[in-house]
Amino acid sequence: MDNLTTINRILLVDDDKDDCELFGEALHDCETYLNLSCLSDNEQLLKTIERINPDLIFLDVNMPKRTGYECLQEILSHKNYASIPVIMYSNTGRNEDIENAYKLGATLFLRKPSTYSGLVDSLKKILNKEWTRPSTITAQYFLNGRYHPFS
Repeated sequence: MDNLTTINRILLVDDDKDDCELFGEALHDCETYLNLSCLSDNEQLLKTIERINPDLIFLDVNMPKRTGYECLQEILSHKNYASIPVIMYSNTGRNEDIENAYKLGATLFLRKPSTYSGLVDSLKKILNKEWTRPSTITAQYFLNGRYHPFS
């Protein structure tokens, strides 16, 4: 996968430990060399980003304490982390949630696939994107005057 040269470390922020484990297994089925870190307590978000220096962040929308949107704003407001592509990752498919994510600066919005094979397929497609210019990725999902989830 030629486009993966810039993606080596991935951070998943999700309060559901089972979802983190499933995500890790699916990611391993895509590419075994990728380093995944999971964070279930988003209170330590910036410290974790500083420690692992991720190339890509997957951020669950619905979490206790702080929502994924609040975490997204925190990441993007920090000058050292604002350039890290963030993919909002959620069970929700509501148009207002998708629009909100993109308007706040998310690179992509991925609905959690309902099957393991769907998750693997989605991750493969995402990892094959050209991550040197995340804004061009985001632009692909603005159609007919509104944002759409990754598919």
